[in-house]
Amino acid sequence: MSAHERLEIEEDERHERAESALLLGGRVLLLGFLLAAALGFTGPGWWSSQHVTKEGVAIHYARSIHRRAPADVVLEIDSRFVRDGEVGVWLSGAWLGEVQGEEWRPAPATSRVEPDRTVWTFAAGGAGPVTLRWTSERRSFGSVRGELGVLDGPSFELHQFAFP
Repeated sequence: MSAHERLEIEEDERHERAESALLLGGRVLLLGFLLAAALGFTGPGWWSSQHVTKEGVAIHYARSIHRRAPADVVLEIDSRFVRDGEVGVWLSGAWLGEVQGEEWRPAPATSRVEPDRTVWTFAAGGAGPVTLRWTSERRSFGSVRGELGVLDGPSFELHQFAFP
């Protein structure tokens, strides 16, 4: 190629428009993910946890978790629900069917399976509230709904999403 010859590259406007659209789409997706993370949809944050108090029972759990990672449901139960030194708690079968590795702290005194739920009783000494912690892991990713309640007390709807 002589010094006088030049290499010319033609601009392809169609290609440039497609590239700009892809770049804009990527930026929108990144912004959406960052916003979701800031709100707690991907881990700790505003949306990720649920704390509800009803009729002397408080419940706290994570609404968004990761599959196969331990997640806690914490209950604080007023002493008025203690009967003969025990307090009873139940979880719906729909919720229990989606978890594994369940562990209560403190350990339950008894447990029984009913057609649509499992009931546990716990020793409850003292005049203060009873605090129970249930730890489990989700088997699959996606959304699950269930119900948790105190015997002779309120029940709570649980809704949780597990990320892969």
